[in-house]
Amino acid sequence: NPAEAGLWLKTPLVKARQNGRLTYNGKSADVTLIPIEGAATAGSRMSLQAFQALGASLTDLVEVKVTN
Repeated sequence: NPAEAGLWLKTPLVKARQNGRLTYNGKSADVTLIPIEGAATAGSRMSLQAFQALGASLTDLVEVKVTN
């Protein structure tokens, strides 16, 4: 949802809401990691502001590194 403000990543990689860092093409952004249901290999949903902070294309599937 592009109207949902903030720097966040909704992902099955975490079990509880926590701070994390995304890295893409040499840029990084501090985000809130928000748990969602699914296998660890399932996709995640990233906020529009996080895409912009990383300089990632909104029209491509991007692969980001997630750390906490």
